[in-house]
Amino acid sequence: MVRFKLHDGVTMQYNGTRNGYDKVTKMNDFTGWEKKYGKITDHGTAFEGTDGWVLVDRTGIRTSPET
Repeated sequence: MVRFKLHDGVTMQYNGTRNGYDKVTKMNDFTGWEKKYGKITDHGTAFEGTDGWVLVDRTGIRTSPET
């Protein structure tokens, strides 16, 4: 995991993994991710703010709240 804090106070966090990993590690454990955003089938990115989140993956776009 890599965390960034930008000059204007915006923070970003990056988690990633190579495709086809053999065992779950701290870097590729997406249990919390899947609880919050649902199952990611292939390559996903989430953007989260104070009013909700947007998730984009190869199956489409999901938001919370839907509006």
